[in-house]
Amino acid sequence: MDQYDTKRDTLNGIFLKKLIAGKSLLDDIHRLKDKARKYFNRAKLGRNANEALQLQKAFQLIIDKFPENSEMADVLFKLWEDTYDIEHDDLFIVAAFENYAKAVLLSKRYVVHLIQAPKGLRDKQANTPIHINTIRAKKNISELYFKHNTISMTHLLKPNYLNVIGLSDKAISAIRHYKNIRNNIHFGGPKIVIGDSIFYEGLIDLRKTIFS
Repeated sequence: MDQYDTKRDTLNGIFLKKLIAGKSLLDDIHRLKDKARKYFNRAKLGRNANEALQLQKAFQLIIDKFPENSEMADVLFKLWEDTYDIEHDDLFIVAAFENYAKAVLLSKRYVVHLIQAPKGLRDKQANTPIHINTIRAKKNISELYFKHNTISMTHLLKPNYLNVIGLSDKAISAIRHYKNIRNNIHFGGPKIVIGDSIFYEGLIDLRKTIFS
C-alpha cells in the first residue's frame, strides 16, 4: 500500500519517500531556512523593526511630554506608519515563521506533514509533534498514510510545538499578533496599522532567531 498519494505533487512525494525511509533531510532543512530568511526580508517591517521601535518610542514621548507639539507628532507618526506595509508584511512574516518552524522540527526529527493514518498518531499530532522514529515503528508503518499538506499555524502555536521550536515569549506574542492581523485579509483587509513596543521587540527577537 502506498503511504501517500503518488499521483500528486511529485516533489513532495520525493520528500515523503525520504522521510519514510529515514534518509537525510538536510537539504530540505536548509531550503526551508533559506526561504524563511527571504520571506522575512520581503516584509518592509521585517527590515525596519528597529527603526519602527525607535519611532514608536519617540512618538509616544512627544504625546506624553509635549502634547502641544502636534506638528512634530504628526511627522513622527507618518514616519512610523511608513515602516509597515500593512497589506503584505504580515503575510511574509507569518510565512517566514512557518518555514523556520518546520525547518527546526525537521532538524529535531519531527514530522511536519499531516498524518492521515493511523488514527492514534493523527489525533496526537494535533497537539504534539510526532517523531520520525514513531512513524517508522513496526506498529505504525503498515498503516501509515500522509496527506500532502503540512501542519498549520494552529499546530505550530500549540505549547508542545513551541517548546520544540524554542522561541522567546516576546517572539511568540508577536507572531500570534501578526497571525491575527493576517487573518483579517479574508474579511476586508487588516485594520491595525501600528502597534506597541512589544509588537516590535518580538519581531526583532524573531528576526535574530531566524537569522542565527
